[in-house]
Amino acid sequence: MKGVAWVLVGALVGWAASLIMRTNERSALLVNVSVGIVGSLLGGVLLSRISGNTPALDQNSVTLPGLAMALAGAITLSSLINYLRSRALR
Repeated sequence: MKGVAWVLVGALVGWAASLIMRTNERSALLVNVSVGIVGSLLGGVLLSRISGNTPALDQNSVTLPGLAMALAGAITLSSLINYLRSRALR
């Protein structure tokens, strides 16, 4: 059940990041979900390392700070992907 929650949260975070970055129409759903999941993982782990007491998304609870950090991680990852795509097209 935790894996399904991860995919759903990752999909929502990836979709939100694609809307914020204005890449929603250029990215496939699978890319948005992947960016969301990996960004959530990176952001959640980073938040739990920094704060020491806020649960990351990979634990049993989902918190607002955890979601915010997951979104920040997804936006960062999306920015990196956009940068690498633009470099590859040159």
